[in-house]
Amino acid sequence: MALGENISAERKRQGFSQDDIAVLIGVSRQAVSKWEKGLSSPSTENMIKLAEILKVSVEKLSDGVDIGLEGKTSGKDRLIYRISDSAYLWLLIKEKLWYRLANPVLFLLYLEMWQTTYQLAYVGMLRKNVLLFVIYMAAAFLIIVQLAASVKITAGKKVISFGELLEFTKDGLIITHKRPCAEKTDILWREVKRITSGRRYCFLFFKDGCFLPVLKEDMQESQEKLLYERDVRAKRRGVRIAAAALWIVVTCCAVTAVCSSAVNLNGRLAWKIQELRTQKMVKFEEKNFYALGFEGIIEMAETKVDLMPHLMTNHIDIIFRSDGELLSIDGYISGYDADYKLRAGYLLHYDAAKSGKMMIRTQDFTGIDKSEQKEYDPDNDLSILIKMSKSVHIPDITKVWKEKRYGFYYKGIASWGYMGAEEGIHFIDENGNVSMAPIGPSKEVKGPSLSIYCPDSKEEITPMRYVYKEESL
Repeated sequence: MALGENISAERKRQGFSQDDIAVLIGVSRQAVSKWEKGLSSPSTENMIKLAEILKVSVEKLSDGVDIGLEGKTSGKDRLIYRISDSAYLWLLIKEKLWYRLANPVLFLLYLEMWQTTYQLAYVGMLRKNVLLFVIYMAAAFLIIVQLAASVKITAGKKVISFGELLEFTKDGLIITHKRPCAEKTDILWREVKRITSGRRYCFLFFKDGCFLPVLKEDMQESQEKLLYERDVRAKRRGVRIAAAALWIVVTCCAVTAVCSSAVNLNGRLAWKIQELRTQKMVKFEEKNFYALGFEGIIEMAETKVDLMPHLMTNHIDIIFRSDGELLSIDGYISGYDADYKLRAGYLLHYDAAKSGKMMIRTQDFTGIDKSEQKEYDPDNDLSILIKMSKSVHIPDITKVWKEKRYGFYYKGIASWGYMGAEEGIHFIDENGNVSMAPIGPSKEVKGPSLSIYCPDSKEEITPMRYVYKEESL
């Protein structure tokens, strides 16, 4: 039998392709093809490499006489390593992740993180738990960094690359590298830390931290048998499946618990979401109440919220300094549509000590039962308060009292009985004219009422009370 026929027959018998032989020797596939067709012959160096790869003597390849190489394994104990770099990297990442999922300390940290998350979502108490969250985030960051570093280091120590020859012997593994030119590496079994078997791969883990995944479909029965004879604490797939299931169950239960606190106002998270949906903040361009006036505050609110066409309120309380600087605003305004049906509520809040912005929170009353709605009263329309605030010259009042802080308070339609000028009662008519109420009036004093008062006065100072009247008493 000719040399080319011998090479082709032995190559096919051992399951090698022309590409495999070309890679292992370091020549082109076309060169191997020419050898087998008898168009050319391998050099002496390549002939020796070819004989070593096929585990036959040079004489057998030359004339077909099987002398053999003593002490070497047969071709059925060898395979071409077919794992690409990308597949190896993915298997490496997955193996490192599995290792961490089986870590009980990491699992307990994961449980505690969800417990704190649920507590925040259901109860709140951010200040109490913020330190724990910082610790969890730092731990998670360190775990990710350590995982990435571990993958990078291990990938850099990869034993073999794609397309190389792997042989199993009783003493260990023999690896033939495609570069440089069929260089060999011997790894003894004592250097193997453990062997595990997966669905598609058999994994050999070495003591230096790297590992070798081998496709089961490329392995012969004798190779699998040899590996299992050398098996060191082979892991069962059931353990990994149970660990993954435990993480999945905990995650699903925790996510469900946290999400339940975010709906139907079941917890603090739901209120926070509701707050984000309904709350707007507006920055003051002018903080002097004397210059801004109550009308200016409403105009500021309208820049952020579309107010209903008809507005009504029973509570507005504004505190300001003697120089007019705003200190706080608390008020609630009901909004009615064109048909005078209650559609919205607007909460106004400002605290100069905490923020430089006024908060406007909108409450939706669409669909609320009519019996629960406050009826619109045209005699208490917000426009009346705006008209009254324009008619009252507040600086003239406050400069007489000489206090540090003053208040602007509106309580809607109020009854003052038969009080008169002696109790600081003033009337404001529909034209904005201000007049002193008579002493001991003959009719009940009742109507939309605005008061200018001193909240911090140690002495009893009678507030200036303004009552809106469409007709004089």
